[in-house]
Amino acid sequence: MANAIVAAERLGLHVNTVRYRLSRVGTLFGLNLDDPETRLLLWLQLWARNN
Repeated sequence: MANAIVAAERLGLHVNTVRYRLSRVGTLFGLNLDDPETRLLLWLQLWARNN
């Protein structure tokens, strides 16, 4: 998973918590978060929703 250490530091969480939650998101929504294209599409969708 891209950079869970940096994400954990920015969110104030333990790195294992971030990894676990990302794996749950992948499982619940059927996403392969190891795929860069999937991550890009997800980021674009989240960005579009907030802008």
